[in-house]
Amino acid sequence: LAHAMLARLLGVITLRGLEVLDAPRRREIREHVNRAMELDGDNSATLAHVASACGTLGDGESFLRLARRAIELAPHSLQAYFAFGMANFRLGRIADALAAFKYQLRLAQNDFNRPVALEHLGICLCLEGKPAEAEAALDQSLAFNLDFGAALVWKAIVAAQMGNEQTARFAVMRLRDVESELSFDQ
Repeated sequence: LAHAMLARLLGVITLRGLEVLDAPRRREIREHVNRAMELDGDNSATLAHVASACGTLGDGESFLRLARRAIELAPHSLQAYFAFGMANFRLGRIADALAAFKYQLRLAQNDFNRPVALEHLGICLCLEGKPAEAEAALDQSLAFNLDFGAALVWKAIVAAQMGNEQTARFAVMRLRDVESELSFDQ
């Protein structure tokens, strides 16, 4: 599990732009993935973390396959459903991602992935043409952290889609405060 978690966290660091996903970093992540699978490849938690690491490496099919296997091993695992939702989201399977995030969010109120799951639920709902439901999910995500940049971006998009220019403008201004290094064009 430790190797799987390290692989996932190394991927998260690169996704957030704190490190570069160059060949040595890819190799390091892959080594931890392989070691995790050797040591504990039938553990749902290990598989969920390994799946996310595979997603970071751009291997969407492995991301989905491993997340699906994690659910098979632990049908009520929050981490497995989060990974499954993210895998489907990255592969453009929005309806499947939406169902996975909804199920994950129903399983428990106390989940460390909850704010990100709510943000992605909001994005999925927006893409499915349900802006009012999307806004409610994004508001729930922002209730965890008012400075959650990705949720603020989508809050602005959804508000603009609904014709609520004042809310969209407020979200953009808040984002500019939070992510001060971004230019207005970005």
